[in-house]
Amino acid sequence: MTTKLRVLVVDDSSVVRRIVTGALSADPGFEVCGEAANGLEAVDMVGRLEPDAVTLDIEMPELDGLGALRRIRALRPRLPVVMFSTLTERGAVATLDALAFGADDYVTKPSNCGSFDRALDVLRADLLPRLKALCRRPAAPAAPASVAPSTSPLASAPGAATSGASSTARPTLRRVPNRVGEVLVVASSTGGPTALTTFLTALPR
Repeated sequence: MTTKLRVLVVDDSSVVRRIVTGALSADPGFEVCGEAANGLEAVDMVGRLEPDAVTLDIEMPELDGLGALRRIRALRPRLPVVMFSTLTERGAVATLDALAFGADDYVTKPSNCGSFDRALDVLRADLLPRLKALCRRPAAPAAPASVAPSTSPLASAPGAATSGASSTARPTLRRVPNRVGEVLVVASSTGGPTALTTFLTALPR
């Protein structure tokens, strides 16, 4: 039997909470474990209910979403949090602030949908896939297998980190001489901010 993902829905609007709860409840993979109307309630419920994920509005009374996010991160550093607000749009200052404070992803609230059913459809297509991706359980580690030597330029470069046979082994960071004109590009998608934070803070200054 598949375990449902327990989601805490946080928004000061009862209408929005109803829409989000409706979209989640209609999917057999989700269960709404609680609803909070402000940031203080959200922080309290995260501690008591221990949800698998949180949808979090920004503009709320008592404690706004960004303030709640910082407190949630102190309690549950790896808890998936998706910001769900009219303010969270691509490139918006509120979005960048939320990602900097530890949000895993963001979704802009649907507007001008015309009907409750249309709003549900938008959430099913936009919000639910993000939650599923963030909450995906890691597969059981496979038995170590032999790996052929890599022929990529990065692996063969002097001072490059090397990995063992297991893909889960932590790479050894080594200081590489400065070289003018060389750039390392790291791309990420859902869950990227948390992964990038872990990666970048492990690098020497």
